[in-house]
Amino acid sequence: MIPPNQFLSRLTIVIPTYERHDFVLRLMNYWAENSGPTVIILDGSSKCIPEIILNKYPPSIRYYHMPGKTLHDRLLSSLEKVDTEFVLRGGDDEFYIPSALSKCINELDHDHEQVACCGRALGFFWNGNLACGVEQYPKLKDYVISNQLAEDRLVKHMSHYVPSLVYAVCRSAVWKKCYEFVLQKNYPFFASRELQFEMIMSFAGKSKVIPELMWLRSHGESQPIRNTDPSLDPSVSLLEWWFGLADEHQRLDFVSLMTTAFSEISTGEDQMLENSVVAVKGVEAYLAQHKICKRQFSKSVCFVSMVSIFLGKRAAKNLYKFLKFVYKKINYNMAPPLRNSAKTLEKSGVNIDYVGLDNIIFSIDKFYKHRTPT
Repeated sequence: MIPPNQFLSRLTIVIPTYERHDFVLRLMNYWAENSGPTVIILDGSSKCIPEIILNKYPPSIRYYHMPGKTLHDRLLSSLEKVDTEFVLRGGDDEFYIPSALSKCINELDHDHEQVACCGRALGFFWNGNLACGVEQYPKLKDYVISNQLAEDRLVKHMSHYVPSLVYAVCRSAVWKKCYEFVLQKNYPFFASRELQFEMIMSFAGKSKVIPELMWLRSHGESQPIRNTDPSLDPSVSLLEWWFGLADEHQRLDFVSLMTTAFSEISTGEDQMLENSVVAVKGVEAYLAQHKICKRQFSKSVCFVSMVSIFLGKRAAKNLYKFLKFVYKKINYNMAPPLRNSAKTLEKSGVNIDYVGLDNIIFSIDKFYKHRTPT
C-alpha cells in the first residue's frame, strides 16, 4: 500500500482568502503538521502576514500576498501556479482529512474516465466549549455521475444539483481548462462561477463521491465574504437573473460561453450548434430543480404563502429568513460533539478516519482556546 503522503505529493490545494488571517494561519498550521500536498494561499487582504511568521512554514505551503486583487484575478493566477497532477479548491476556514484525499486520488488512478472525486462532508461550529457537528450535503450520499454521454452527465448533475465538483479532487488539466472559461466573464448572479464550473466539469467527464469523510465545512465561524464580486451577491439567484434581470443578449452570451467551453473540452468532433442546445438544457435542468425546491418549501410551510397573499412578498421573504434563523438556532443547540456526528455518519456506511478527524478537532480546539479576543 502506498503511504498517503506519496499520494498527496501529487495534489495542490488552492485557497483564496480575504481579510481572515487568523483562519488562514489555522489552516497553514494544520497543513504544516499534516504534510503532503502543496498548499497555495491567495491572499487579497490589505496587509500581508508578517515574514517572520511565514518563515516557519515548509516550502509546500506557498503564500501569495495579492492586495487589491479580486477573487477573479487571484483564481486566474492559480492556473500558472498549480503544477501537480491533481488539484482541489478549498476554503480558508475548512479542513480536509489527508487519508480521504489520498483515497480520492487512488480512485482517480483506477478510473481514467473520472475527472473528479469527492468524499462526504460534515459541517462544524464552535459552541464556546467544543467543536460540534451538523449534517452537511446529505445529497452527496452515493452520488455518482457516470453517464457515458456528456449531455446526459450534465443534465443528470444539474437536475439533482449538489456541489460535488467545485470542492472535489480534480485532474489539474481539466480543472484548469474549466477555470479558463469560468474566469472569462463574471455573470451577476450568486455562485455564478460555481455553477459554471459544475456544468463544465460534469460535461468534461465522470465523477463520484466515495463513502469516506473528507470535508469539514465551517458553519458560522466567520462572516462569509459577500458583495466584493458579482458572483458573491446572494440577493440575485440564477433563477431571478435568467427570467428577470438578464436580457436576451446576456442569456445568449452566457450560453455562447458555455457552448465554446463544451466544444473545446469535448474529445469528439466540433458540435457547436448541438452544444448550445446542451448548454440551455443544463441551465433548464438546474432551474427546474430550483423551482421544485421552492414549491416543496411553500407546501411544507403553507402559512408563508398566506403571508405573501395578505402582506406581500417582502413579508413572506422576511418570515422565511426568520424561520431559517430559528431552525438553525434549534439545530445548533441540539448539535452533538463533532466526533459523535461522525459516528452517526459512520452508521450510514461512511468510513471515518478518526485519527485524521481528531487532528482536526484538536486544531479547532487549540484555535479557540488560544485565540486573542477581538
